[in-house]
Amino acid sequence: MKRKFSLNYLFATFFYVGFIPFAPGSWGTLAGLLFWLFLPVTSIYIKLYLIIATYLTGILVTGRIERKENLEDPGFIVIDEVVGIWIAMLFIPAHLSRDVMQLAIAFFGFRFFDIIKIPPIRQAEKFEAGLGIMTDDLIAGLFTGIVIFLVNFLR
Repeated sequence: MKRKFSLNYLFATFFYVGFIPFAPGSWGTLAGLLFWLFLPVTSIYIKLYLIIATYLTGILVTGRIERKENLEDPGFIVIDEVVGIWIAMLFIPAHLSRDVMQLAIAFFGFRFFDIIKIPPIRQAEKFEAGLGIMTDDLIAGLFTGIVIFLVNFLR
């Protein structure tokens, strides 16, 4: 696919990470995880605002791109994976935020739920345009967060 250079594509591909030809969803998840790790903000409120703003903007932008490309949930759109991994990362306790095991659970857990799409993730994927693109990953992020919470609770 020829790369598109616009703010919509810059956003939807998370700075063109989505154009990496092999496994763009995994690369988008990794890029989102690394971005979150190096985010110079510790306030949970600012992080929640970032997630909500990115999610809502993602609905609009990905819906536009989907219509323009005449493709259903194009693989190069990875902003949904970014939001999903950010949600999962919220569940990692602050004192464990750099723990390799926690990060691995977040990454692989999110990829598992994003790929397998157990209910209600599969149903959310069927929502109209950008809402479906973004919401299935939001739910996958929440499921991953629950796994992270349970792992830490049962430790």
